[in-house]
Amino acid sequence: MPVESMHLTLAFLGPTPRERIPELRAALGEVEFSPFKLVLDRFGHWEPGIVWLGGDAPPELEALAHDVREAIRAYDFSFDRKRFKPHVTLLRNARRAAQSQTVKPLGWPVDRFLLVESVTESAGARYHILAEFPCLA
Repeated sequence: MPVESMHLTLAFLGPTPRERIPELRAALGEVEFSPFKLVLDRFGHWEPGIVWLGGDAPPELEALAHDVREAIRAYDFSFDRKRFKPHVTLLRNARRAAQSQTVKPLGWPVDRFLLVESVTESAGARYHILAEFPCLA
């Protein structure tokens, strides 16, 4: 995955009508949180061929994901309700499964989250930042 496309998804909305984007921005603008650090310390593999880097979600990240989901639900947006599993996809279409293992911890300071549009192209997904939401502190 190109570095510029690496991300951690708090909530996946899927197709959203363009005319509702201002409403979505308003919903996400209501989410308040303080800065924290996420530690990514293990590789894993999911079928079909996804290699990821992840770690245990600190309570602050769990709360942020919950609050983001509640905000978009309150504005009547639908989203994928799968259990939140914090991870960063490193590789798609891997030919062999990555051995699940711990790695040297990588600290990721979290002081904002983004509203991002994903556009699928033949070369893969391309991401456009639509809005940025900084923390309170």
